[in-house]
Amino acid sequence: MKKSIKAVTRSCMAICLTVSGATAHAGDYTLEVIEQWGFPGGLNNLGQVVGVVHYPAVAETSFNFTYSSSTGSVHSPVEPEGSNGYLDINDAGQILTPQGVITQGVLAPASASVGTSLNASGQFTGSLNGSAILGNANGQVSRLEMPEGYWHARGLALNNAGGVTGVVSVNNSLRAFTHINGVTTDLGVLPPQSNDNFSYYAYGYNLGPYSIGLAINDEGTVIGISNGHLFEYKNGVMSAIPGLPTGTELPRVREGNLNQKGQFVFNTGFDPSLGKHYGESALYLYDNGHIKSIRSLMKPEDAAVWTSLHDVYAINDKGQITVLSERKFDNYYATFSFLLTPPAPAVPEASAALMAGLAAPLVLAWSRRRAISKHTTT
Repeated sequence: MKKSIKAVTRSCMAICLTVSGATAHAGDYTLEVIEQWGFPGGLNNLGQVVGVVHYPAVAETSFNFTYSSSTGSVHSPVEPEGSNGYLDINDAGQILTPQGVITQGVLAPASASVGTSLNASGQFTGSLNGSAILGNANGQVSRLEMPEGYWHARGLALNNAGGVTGVVSVNNSLRAFTHINGVTTDLGVLPPQSNDNFSYYAYGYNLGPYSIGLAINDEGTVIGISNGHLFEYKNGVMSAIPGLPTGTELPRVREGNLNQKGQFVFNTGFDPSLGKHYGESALYLYDNGHIKSIRSLMKPEDAAVWTSLHDVYAINDKGQITVLSERKFDNYYATFSFLLTPPAPAVPEASAALMAGLAAPLVLAWSRRRAISKHTTT
């Protein structure tokens, strides 16, 4: 009987492990080509992408585009006057441009310098006459109050609650800030990365120690750069993100590029393994303490075709990523944008330990049934 119980236990465990499924691994992301000569701007959670197409062979020939992951269709939309340059798109289909927000084909002009990220309710950030602003889909903007002594603020990204991060000047340096629920917080700076005393240069001036907030999610986590470091600001603490590839340059994170899972993508501009600058697999995904190269996420057959990766643009809450790459043809190179989509997670995602616990009552019930059956027959 002991042998039979063990057999049942093994059977239950096998079922449990089958139900739990496998975790998605690198190297199995699906690649979809978006547009030749297309530069992606924003990416929403429906897999829709907006951006701008520039044809280098034809002077001043460019247009906005939208791309739908579900249909694979690319459009050249009828552009409201002055809306050139699609920057971002939210799940409602509203589109951010340098002039304001387009809702159902209608542009609401904003009297401010517009940033590059749009939240779920159609809000955006930017600057107006030296003040950081929060704007809405109707074109209305309001200035964000800064503490005394802080000036020339610019909002660079925002979350779905209207919390803003960006950069402001104070005491001859640049500081990352957040403006959440009417309260402005100076995020501080990190120590220089080396003895070279890293400084941020803008307009030819050395502005001293610096930090810049580049993205913020709904939990209030901020991603940015400070004195040569890539940083994460969480629960009131700024900390350097460790594990960057050796020999990399200052990482570049595009504004608003942080999803609700804490993932973001970045470009170091340098790949130590290839020794080349500005491209060539120098693109990475930060995933909760782990740094993975974008190339490692691609299927081998795709990585063999797209051998020169130039930049990474955005990641949505589903983990989809937009990438800019170059491809060689017979006598010329062409730039393409593409979308990487991670494999769907296994369903259901139950743990083996939990299922093993559920298996115990089944084994006990089987044992009792065997005992009763044996007693009855005797």
